[in-house]
Amino acid sequence: MTVLFALCVCALPAHADRNDRGITSLKAKGEPFVREGVWTVGGTASVSTFGADKYAIAIINDINFEGYNVSLSPDAMYAFADDFVMGVSLGYSRDKMNLHSAGVTISSVGINVNDYNSISSDMMGTVFFRKYLTLGTSGRFALYADGGLSISGGRSRISNRQTGGIVGTYEKNFKVSVNVNPGFAAYITDHLALCIGTGILGVECSWTDQIHNQVATGSREGFGASCILNILALRLGEYYSF
Repeated sequence: MTVLFALCVCALPAHADRNDRGITSLKAKGEPFVREGVWTVGGTASVSTFGADKYAIAIINDINFEGYNVSLSPDAMYAFADDFVMGVSLGYSRDKMNLHSAGVTISSVGINVNDYNSISSDMMGTVFFRKYLTLGTSGRFALYADGGLSISGGRSRISNRQTGGIVGTYEKNFKVSVNVNPGFAAYITDHLALCIGTGILGVECSWTDQIHNQVATGSREGFGASCILNILALRLGEYYSF
């Protein structure tokens, strides 16, 4: 993405303006990607399923599982200046996995897991700021970068069948994060645009409370920071401007 960004910037038709302070800036000629005063609505959505039947990997044998992931994130943005927008996003995700069986064998010592089930639901709200960098003069293609503050919370349930019966753990989680996300956007009609983006920088704090078998309680706190470009975690969005 960084290489693509550099190539696109170099390809811009531009002229140099000398400011009073002796600073040279590049300014592209042509239409802005988003004009001042424009509202944009849209979002991202994804559905995925997965499973395995008698699968084996490394020392884990006879893996049998199935599950799914569903996520939905509607957005609304307003351009307070050409190519500068602010917006809000709401998100919901649900994950479920049923691990029917799996076995691990190390030096003739075997460990088996049966009927392991996990299900979680999360809600998230984000306030973000986005800057577009228009490519060319048509105003139809642009790179962008946005930064946002997100607050999320959710619940999860984990259960496992053991010799003495079924044991379960319930968790409540809360997370605050700050993220920077680059991407590419293109208008396919006069008002409809497609966006492809991914995360590159993030800082988050998380808190988790749990109760095990409705008796024992526990908690976990965490802080993390990352700076990585993951091209395998691309997000595709569709937006309509009016």
